Formats: sequence, structure tokens, C-alpha cells
Amino acid sequence: MRSARLLACLFGWLLLALSTPASTDEVTFCRDIAPILWTHCVECHRPGQVAPFSLTTYQDAAKRAAHLVDVTQSRRMPPWKVDPSIRHFLGERRLSKAELDLLERWAKADTPEGSPADLPPLPSFHDGWQLGEPDLVLEMPEEFEIPPDGENLFRWFAIPVNLPDDRMVSAVEFQPGNPQIVHHSLIFFDVTGAATRLDARDPQPGYESFGGPGFLPAGFLGSWSPGYSARFLPEQSGIWLPRQAVVALQMHYSPTGKTERDRSRIGLHLAERGTAIHPVTTLPVMNNSFEIPAGDAAYAVHASFVLPVDGTVIGLNPHMHYLGKKMRVTAIAPDGNVVPLIAIDDWDFNWQDKYQLREGIPLPKGTSLEVEAIYDNSADNPVNPHSPPEIVKYGQKSTDEMCLAGVQVVLESRRELAEVAGALIRAYLTKRDGKPFISPFE
Repeated sequence: MRSARLLACLFGWLLLALSTPASTDEVTFCRDIAPILWTHCVECHRPGQVAPFSLTTYQDAAKRAAHLVDVTQSRRMPPWKVDPSIRHFLGERRLSKAELDLLERWAKADTPEGSPADLPPLPSFHDGWQLGEPDLVLEMPEEFEIPPDGENLFRWFAIPVNLPDDRMVSAVEFQPGNPQIVHHSLIFFDVTGAATRLDARDPQPGYESFGGPGFLPAGFLGSWSPGYSARFLPEQSGIWLPRQAVVALQMHYSPTGKTERDRSRIGLHLAERGTAIHPVTTLPVMNNSFEIPAGDAAYAVHASFVLPVDGTVIGLNPHMHYLGKKMRVTAIAPDGNVVPLIAIDDWDFNWQDKYQLREGIPLPKGTSLEVEAIYDNSADNPVNPHSPPEIVKYGQKSTDEMCLAGVQVVLESRRELAEVAGALIRAYLTKRDGKPFISPFE
């Protein structure tokens, strides 16, 4: 009898286990999906930001579950175009296989919400500065009005720095005044007075300059695009900023269908005097003399620049336009050692980023920085701006093309910075096709 009762109990427990699904098998929004969205999506997909919808609540996500599966499985979202087998970078927006599987299982299970007790808090988004209060805030002198429709606008604004002495900048943080219309920004500086003169000639705030800032810039402070996180440069390094510099801020505005206004600003974190002894510069590795035949679906363009000094690569900023298909940047040392730096095999003009390496890569003097860019100028390219396809040359318009990779490098001292500047002038300050080189960063 005891054995029979024991068997009956065991059988009953087995039936109960089989009839009650294990809670750990059910994927819920609160426990499983929210952490994925909080980590990878809501930086842009939240109210007041550039993304077209919010993902900060269960209701936001549940009604778009099928769409979320589609765009994540195809790797269209989150926007991270870098080949992870080549190199890893800080702040990678790339979902793991496990995260992709969770999203798919949740959608197929009809989006269960789960227990609110499992819901993690939303990330803390700073309405102010990500890195804390800057030492110096540079703001557009006045608001600029963006019309409701028409083509995207590229506008430059001259902002004096007015420092008492030359300083090293340890971090640059851009804060869009109107995030819904700011597509991206570029930040140069001038020491010749050219930016101020160009601004003074234009009756509206800022000035127009087709392509670059309208002069040869003295330096590059950085760039911003939606989702970009500000970071401090490595210890004991910084961007040299002369006291008499004038920042030339390029703003790329996207019309929204109504009149908008913007007054963006830049926060500079200055290194303590004597602590930042290694200057950081951005080397443009570019080809500004090529043409892509009409109909060619895989036309290759190459560029190179030889490091005149030792340096450590800490960041990369590839750039092409609508015909861009792939880009690879490689370093070839004097001894023949090949060091892959970055590869993008699914170029998208709308998702350009600045990629910061997890660890710097030291490169010796004489290293050749090599760029290979592949372009699709065929009728099968859905974003080809020309129909039918036509010959496309290097140029500043988005309907032209560019082959450029900005390579951010830490140097030993200001002496090496001067050597690099001289090498860049010798390499690029020449006339190609009868047109003077102005700026590589557009």
C-alpha cells in the first residue's frame, strides 16, 4: 500500500509538472525584452529624439513586435554596420544571437507582458551633458530657422573660443538644440579669421559653404550623429586648441514638414595643464580624383597615406555617399605586417558613425594607411541618385561621391603634430582636376 501511494504521488507530481509551463520558458517583455530595448534602442527610440517612434513602454513595443523581429533579424537595426570579425569597438550596437532569438520567441508567443516586478528601470538620459558640466560651452550665436520642406540644409556657424591660453581638449560633447531635425554635425576650428569673415558676409545666422567650411581648417574637434556617445580621450592625450581659434560648426538639418528652429551647442572638457602631453589628430585618408563608370556595380577606388611619425590609432570614421557599398581600412607596416582596422560590407549613407577602438593600435613611422572603397553605380542600386546611372566623379554633393576614412591618432608630442600637418599639406593641398583641395571632412 505504501508503495502504491508513493507511486500515485509521483505520478500526480509528474502530471502537474507537465500541465504547468515553466515560467523560465516564457519570454516576457518585463524580464527579457525590455533589457534589450533599454540597452540598444531607446537612446534614439524615445520621445523627442530622432527615431520615428518610441520603445519606452510595453505598449510601444508590443504593437511593433513583428516589425522589431524583421528589422533586427535583417540587421537593419540597431544600426551597426561594422564587421565584428575584423575589430570590436566601444558602444557596439549589435544584438547577439540570443537576443535575436528572444525577440522572435516573444513575438511568436503573442507578446506576453510578464510581471511588472521584473521590469528594469529605464536608462537615465541626461537632458544636460553626458560627461558632466563642461569647462567651456560654445553655443551658436543665435537661433537658425529651418524651412518646413525642401532639400536637407548644410549650414556653418562661426563660434569664437576666446581662451586665455592654448589648451588641450580631453572630450568634446555636442548637444543638438532640436534633436528632431539635426542629422549630424562636424566641428572644425580656424586660426586665420576666415570663418568669421564668411559668417559676417551672410545676412542670416551662420553662412553657406558648398562642401567644406570654405577654408583649410587648422584642426578637427569631432563629429556627432544620433546615438553617438561622448567619450574622454585616452589619459595624457588631448586635441590641441589654440586660444585664438574660432570653431566652424557644420549643421546638417532635415526638414520635418513644419518650420523648425535650432540653437545647438558644444561642450569642451579641457585637460588640466600639463596632464595631456600627447596630441590627438584625425588623418584624412582620401582619394579626390576618380570617376565611377555608369552601370558598374562593383567599382573599386583606393586611397593611402603614409604615417610620417609613430602613432597609435584610437578611432575611425569611414565616409562615402549613396553609391557606397563596402569600405575597408588597413594598416601595412614597413615590415609588411598587415593590420585590419575596420570593414563595412553593408554601407548605408544614413548610418555613418565614428568608431572608437576598445584598445589603441600602435603603428610605426612609415606605416601605410590603405582604404579600399567599392561603389555600386548600377540601376539595381535602389538609392542610386541617378536614373538612368551616369558617370559619377569625386565631389562635395551627396549626388557626387567621396572616398575618405578619418583615422584618429595619438601622437607623441606637438613636434610630431607639426610633421603630420606638413605631410597632409604635401599629400592633399594640390590641384586635382583644376579644383583646389578645400576640406576632406564633408
